[in-house]
Amino acid sequence: MGGTMNPTVIGWLPGEPLLPAVTDALAQATLVFGAKGFAPLAERFAPNAHFEPFEAWLAQLPERCARAIVQGERVVVATTGDPLFHGAAAALLAHFGPDAVTVLPERSSVQLACARLGIPWHNATLVSAHGKVREPWSWKNAPHHPLRPVLVAAAHNRSPIVALTAPGAGATEIASALTELSLAHRYRISVAARIGLDGEALWRDLEPSQAAATAFPHPHIAILTSTTPGTEAAFGWDDDAYAQRQPEKGLITKREVRAVALALLALTPHDTVWDIGAGSGSVGLEAARLTPEGAVWAFEKNADDVAIALTNARRFHAANWTIRHTKAPAGLEEAPDPNAVFIGGSGGELAELLTYCWQRIAPGGRLIATFVTLENLATATAAMTALDAPWHATQLWAARTKPILAMHRFAAENPVWLVAATKEPS
Repeated sequence: MGGTMNPTVIGWLPGEPLLPAVTDALAQATLVFGAKGFAPLAERFAPNAHFEPFEAWLAQLPERCARAIVQGERVVVATTGDPLFHGAAAALLAHFGPDAVTVLPERSSVQLACARLGIPWHNATLVSAHGKVREPWSWKNAPHHPLRPVLVAAAHNRSPIVALTAPGAGATEIASALTELSLAHRYRISVAARIGLDGEALWRDLEPSQAAATAFPHPHIAILTSTTPGTEAAFGWDDDAYAQRQPEKGLITKREVRAVALALLALTPHDTVWDIGAGSGSVGLEAARLTPEGAVWAFEKNADDVAIALTNARRFHAANWTIRHTKAPAGLEEAPDPNAVFIGGSGGELAELLTYCWQRIAPGGRLIATFVTLENLATATAAMTALDAPWHATQLWAARTKPILAMHRFAAENPVWLVAATKEPS
């Protein structure tokens, strides 16, 4: 082992012989932490050690290791495959430092799955769907569901996507969610199940409809390969690409305004965004494309518009976007603190809404609100001044060409004012 004060993290593959360094570490161990399935391994190779399963308290593993080491234990943490790939070693390295943890990896399950299925993975997007699954993926839980990383990768046209799965977040559930996101036609799904264990099985190039109807044994790796590349731009989609309320077509933040608003929001990939008064969902859905590691929470008081926004979310594969039918600020308490807030409609509660959002927005966060009436512009600037928020305003008055006989003219859109403020960093 790396020394009495160093925890050792080992990798093991079912059905494979242990590496000599791993057997040495186990032979010297007095305490072994690992999943319940590692008990026979510890009993055979760590005769002087007490074995303790860690499933019930895995998040406390670094602290448990530290206490055991102080008490003189020689600690080994047993994991499957490579402990540095979505494994226990990451938390231990963060806690103890790289010089105080010995990592003895095995081949990863990803390597073996790709080898079994004959899929090169040098350019793969590697994701994990591990996590506590309380309910199937839906638009309501999209930002925090364990399937989110898999589905966001698919929405961004990644291929191949190699996913570590878990019960309730496996290939079956991935396939069902791809269908809901209008992505089923783009992907085929291959599965390598129970690698190295009794009942090992492989499935190749299933259509998502086939995968959704198949019960795959766990543990398994799901690999998504693209058959049809996506062509969506990151943002700036044509107004006509969106479903809009009829017969009042046009109740949408226009393309030019969306582009400026998104620029002012200055989004980063990990941002949490609020889209208040979402309407057809256009700003929030384009924000979702720009925040693949973050999430967008949309809020809309009109039930018909909520339904339209959901139609657009399916159309644009918004796997990290959710919407609530509510009149803000009611309902905002459910969402995590935002890094960026876009207000496209206030339902008559503008000053209260701006105050609440400014209180909740993270340090360094950006708030953008759009207006078409002077009265709301005046209310907004007064509210932001009262909050001592460093605001500025932009007037946007776009015009688009339209045919007139054999020629073209410019037809002006309604002027829009954008009020923007950035909260001081902490």
